[in-house]
Amino acid sequence: MASSAGVDVESRPVSEVVGTEFMNVDLRDEQPQEFVEAVRRAFLETGMVLVRGQHDLSFEEQTRFAGYVGKPSKRLPEGFIPGAAELPSLKQYISNTRPDGYAREGNLLKHCDYCFEERLMLGVGLYGEVVAKNGGDTIFVNQKVAADRLDPELRTRLEAVQVRHVYDMDAPEEGYKKFEIEGKPRVRSFVRPPLIQHPVTGETLLFVNELMTDRIEGLAAQDSAALLQTICDHLDKPDFRHDHKWQVGDVVLWDNIKLQHGRTYMPPGERRSMRRIMIDTPD
Repeated sequence: MASSAGVDVESRPVSEVVGTEFMNVDLRDEQPQEFVEAVRRAFLETGMVLVRGQHDLSFEEQTRFAGYVGKPSKRLPEGFIPGAAELPSLKQYISNTRPDGYAREGNLLKHCDYCFEERLMLGVGLYGEVVAKNGGDTIFVNQKVAADRLDPELRTRLEAVQVRHVYDMDAPEEGYKKFEIEGKPRVRSFVRPPLIQHPVTGETLLFVNELMTDRIEGLAAQDSAALLQTICDHLDKPDFRHDHKWQVGDVVLWDNIKLQHGRTYMPPGERRSMRRIMIDTPD
């Protein structure tokens, strides 16, 4: 229980494995420190925070809320825009209603943003401006719970290998799952263990995803593909997953290291626009 402008603010679990929803709060107002601390604690413990009904929320107000859990970031992957070290603005759009939107159509395979960089991105925030009537749900998978429930034999195998995460900046949005790295200067990749420790909480996470994890290092292609499929099958169990059905005015912040995210299929003609902000990993 926290308070906002003298009004009690209640919280409740979003699902058994992901998220905390805060009710009776208006994010256009300055919030007391008690609420700020409750949001940060819920973010780190449950992986995601949700506040609904935030109509007419400005980007400055969204940014202030994101700042409760970390520093809003304009960081770009190296080489994403030649000569640019960061985005021109904190504000971005996952949108098919705006000319500056990206990830515009269809579904989106599950992933963690910036997993292909050495320095991970702590969080992602979205504000629901236009919501699809059919499809377009955001999928969340809790990688801590997935790690906790690994079969001991599979865990032993994973403790002995490394995985490569890859992103091809020149590939079309629907075509960047698997890659040929050699001779492509705008392909970024990074190798890390499949079981990592969260840089803030220290929790062990199963850090493999179907979109950007390209291979198991040191294995033949067929063996690598088979082991990756086994891992992704484990991560796809409904026990670790929550699908968020958007409403206009939803504000969501999630831990981009603890959770992987994706998008369910959105039929052609559906309109969807989410205002996005990133939250950097602490130095």
